[in-house]
Amino acid sequence: MSQAEIESARSDVQRSRAQVADTLTTLHERMAEPVHALRQKLDVADAIQRNPWPSLAIALGAGAFVAASGADARAATAAAQAARQGVQGAAHLAQQAAEATGEAARQAPSRTREALVVAADALATRLALSFIRSLGNDSRRPAASPQDATADFV
Repeated sequence: MSQAEIESARSDVQRSRAQVADTLTTLHERMAEPVHALRQKLDVADAIQRNPWPSLAIALGAGAFVAASGADARAATAAAQAARQGVQGAAHLAQQAAEATGEAARQAPSRTREALVVAADALATRLALSFIRSLGNDSRRPAASPQDATADFV
């Protein structure tokens, strides 16, 4: 490809980008107003503030309808039943937790003993390794002459 072809391709890409950006801007402008209007119509709190008396009448009518249908009594019965089941479930979970805690308490002494044995073994291993290292360090030093040994006592 020649330099002129490359430049031509670059300018085509830039033109396409500009067209896409313009199209997106146009779409955004066209959609922003209807979306804003829809949001304003669906704003219940604003609708109630603008029309308090009709809102009150609708609320009273809905309440009377729910009371006449018996839905409130069915909902209260269902809530009470769910609460009873929740209490029974909680009691069952508490029983399981108590059993698990008791089992953990029964196993604690043996686990403590095992931990102490492991710690003692680790300590003994470290002491043995330290002793072996110190023996290795002593063997590298030249042997002391008998005069050196007596010099320490004098």
